[in-house]
Amino acid sequence: MARVKNMIDLNILKHYALATTFLFVLLATYALVLVFQYGFLESMHLTQVQKLSTILFFLVLGTSLAGALFNHIVNYQPKSRNAFAFVFSVSSLKFLATLLAFQVLGL
Repeated sequence: MARVKNMIDLNILKHYALATTFLFVLLATYALVLVFQYGFLESMHLTQVQKLSTILFFLVLGTSLAGALFNHIVNYQPKSRNAFAFVFSVSSLKFLATLLAFQVLGL
């Protein structure tokens, strides 16, 4: 754990992890509302899920890149760069997994 603390800025990691988790919860809530509104089997079209997921995905990527650029300009530290790279990768995988889960469930 000490090695990870030396390599990654944990404050940046916490802030971006919270932001991406909020966006993930927003997508899940939207899907849940549609499930209750229309029933389980006909909750929403796949194109609706893909549109919303794509918007959220690019929002997360955009904020991560903007934060990385701002951090690069203001304070160039490898720890911060590693944190942004980690959050960028995890948020990308999270939203791709969400899309895959919705496609498997047929929502």
